[in-house]
Amino acid sequence: SKEEEYVIRFLMVARSAATLAHPNLVGVFDIVHQDSTVFFSMEHMQGGSLGEIAMTEKVLDPAVVTAHLVQACQGLEYIHKKGFVHRDIKPANLMLDETGTLKIGDFGIALRSTQGKAERIIGSPHFMSPEQARGLPIDARSDLYSLGCTAFRLLSGMPPYVGASMEAVLMAHVQQKPPSFKAVKGLNVRVAAALDPLLAKSPDERWGSAGILGEKLEEAMKAPRLARRRLRH
Repeated sequence: SKEEEYVIRFLMVARSAATLAHPNLVGVFDIVHQDSTVFFSMEHMQGGSLGEIAMTEKVLDPAVVTAHLVQACQGLEYIHKKGFVHRDIKPANLMLDETGTLKIGDFGIALRSTQGKAERIIGSPHFMSPEQARGLPIDARSDLYSLGCTAFRLLSGMPPYVGASMEAVLMAHVQQKPPSFKAVKGLNVRVAAALDPLLAKSPDERWGSAGILGEKLEEAMKAPRLARRRLRH
């Protein structure tokens, strides 16, 4: 709170988050800047985060993950239409309330899409898009890539890329061939087909919006049971 620039950014982000109201976003209730104290109050997410659940269960049930992803798409579609890019979609920021509803939280590094790119590379390396890792301008499709990395971690037990250092992980996002969801055991083949484009290096090869991805996932979940066979490597 002694750093004026940080306080200004904190208040800006908090006020932006407070303007966003959607069933799949964590709500911000109040923002206070009094003397040297700066804080905001937010909705309590009693169910914790998918990141916390993944730490104990390692691999989550594919049907449950798919349902959560659909809700995440609904939240992302809303913030993208409002002109924001979240920039830090990961299991720890996908949270559950007491009813089990998934909500996106932590808008600490959210960026208005009209800003083009951030002043520096910040985010979570294991879930960062290639363009974000390279410091290039980003848009909503960067969040879709991060959602794809999140899905891969929840479904397989590992992020799509690992490395000995942050730099190695970021280079893998940029250079290495992406893994396929079709190799994830027990995953609906149509769900896998809907998720695979998310890890494309080029934003143009991903789905155009979170809304489109959500529709594809919902269609896949309604597919005949024949498509829900267990896959082999």
